[in-house]
Amino acid sequence: MTTTIPYPSTETLEKALHALAYLKAHAPEASLENIFRLLYEADEKHLLRYGRTVAQIDYEALPFHPYSRVLHEFLQENDLPVLDTDELSASDITCLQETIEAYKHLTLEKNSNYQKVLQKVGLYQTISPVEIARGSGANEELLKYIVENYENQHLMF
Repeated sequence: MTTTIPYPSTETLEKALHALAYLKAHAPEASLENIFRLLYEADEKHLLRYGRTVAQIDYEALPFHPYSRVLHEFLQENDLPVLDTDELSASDITCLQETIEAYKHLTLEKNSNYQKVLQKVGLYQTISPVEIARGSGANEELLKYIVENYENQHLMF
């Protein structure tokens, strides 16, 4: 059983795509699967520091790595945009670059935090930023902030 992942706004989708374009430009040898893994890692890093993810999307829990159905489907019909770093904040770029550097010589399968999240949410379920933070050991104050922001992002008017 899978859960429905909310489709992001156009602005959010564009930001996520520019984050992917940044990763691809700075890690050109990486496969699309590994680019998604890097994005998840950068999202986790940014979330724990600033209370929001870089891409501001939800993921789906696959057995060995997180997956973004929304981004994958978009990329099946479209090319990545030309990288425009103006679409990314300085903190976004810092976390993306740190992630590239951290995983340059390591395998991405070693993320124990992802395995914790996978065990908590279950296979093929939605991984929200709230679940990423819980699996990464965020403190209660940060979790409360993330929950409030996440709920506000997903309010339907």
